[in-house]
Amino acid sequence: MEPDPFFDLFPLMFAGASLFILIVGVIVVVAAVRNHRKIKEAGHDPMTLQSDLATRAMNSELLRPASAPRSLQERLQELDGLRAAGTITAEEHAAARADVLRGA
Repeated sequence: MEPDPFFDLFPLMFAGASLFILIVGVIVVVAAVRNHRKIKEAGHDPMTLQSDLATRAMNSELLRPASAPRSLQERLQELDGLRAAGTITAEEHAAARADVLRGA
């Protein structure tokens, strides 16, 4: 009976797969250590970073619902107030007023 060719290659394939798994494990550990060090250098606690970021995002204005859009009259009054205060020029006022009336 002839020997099975797969049986002859099995130790080599097992060693190759083991080496591959070892290399991937080392890469994962090195990446985790680098990330940990970078977070520490930035002055953050690596163990609570995710919850710190989540808390900061939840408390920020970014996730709040948008306020109701101002009416056309309110926007025109604001432009008139800026013009009266001298904050914007007559040309800027006219251009902004045209934009508001156009709906831009």
